[in-house]
Amino acid sequence: MGLAHMFQMMNSARNNTGVSGMSIASTAYLNALAYTKNRIQGKDITGTTKENVPIIRHPDIRRMLLWMKASVDGMRSMIYAGAFWSDLAYELKDGDEKNHYKLLVDFITPIIKTFCSDTGFKVCENAIQCLGGYGYCRDFPLEQYLRDVKIMSLYEGTNGIQAIDLMGRKMTIAGGAPFRAFTQEIETFCKRNRSHPTLGKNIQGLESAFNAVFRTVLEMNELRKTDPVHWGANTYPALLCFGELVMAWRLLDMAVIAEKLTGTPPKNKFYMGKILQATYFADITLPHTQARICSCLRKGREIAEMPEGAF
Repeated sequence: MGLAHMFQMMNSARNNTGVSGMSIASTAYLNALAYTKNRIQGKDITGTTKENVPIIRHPDIRRMLLWMKASVDGMRSMIYAGAFWSDLAYELKDGDEKNHYKLLVDFITPIIKTFCSDTGFKVCENAIQCLGGYGYCRDFPLEQYLRDVKIMSLYEGTNGIQAIDLMGRKMTIAGGAPFRAFTQEIETFCKRNRSHPTLGKNIQGLESAFNAVFRTVLEMNELRKTDPVHWGANTYPALLCFGELVMAWRLLDMAVIAEKLTGTPPKNKFYMGKILQATYFADITLPHTQARICSCLRKGREIAEMPEGAF
């Protein structure tokens, strides 16, 4: 049982690596937010004032801040979901429900590890950008955060290895049971909320993206048998699609709850933030998810056919 016990330890470490990526990203975002509220530079783009304004008033800064906020909240919710499923898998009595959550934990682990470590790095990168040149200096901690978070994509199996695990073993063990368990969670959420009065179109977009990913998984499972090199070249992009799906799902789930609590139109700024970050992230991300998942099945085999001497 030594190997099985080792992988139990490794999977815990992989989840903790994702937590580290999210945590560093969170403090990077908060540092950037504080700086942009206090840094006075440039005129208001609308021309309504002649004085220089805090840079949080500039649209491009707001774009980066909203993306970082959505990314940190989405990663945090993804991790909480995995932790909740882990508790249920451990505490429930033996049976179908317990097994369902065990399968979910198996499926989400490489996604948490990979997506949160890679996205954590991108959040730190955007946080530095918000500070301009100061972000590259030791006067502020963001340049250290960027260096520190990079190791998370390498710890406990590089992210390329995690992608092979997700698109290989996790799609085939027990006849694809982990993927079916995940599919059940997404489909249940979309079916329950696709007619939501204010978030319905975003949730329908999530459903459409997931259906595209579902079809691609079936085709990639066949590709693994007939052309494993071409399949292996596309496992990481496919994992990113799953990460984006989970992020959009978790953000929209929070938005549905927030909308119930604050009403329409939103009366509470905290809940309004949950709603706006979800619609923004879903609208700007899921179209890219659809495009990337299509690229996973393109016929070109340049990666496999490139001679070593041509690199």
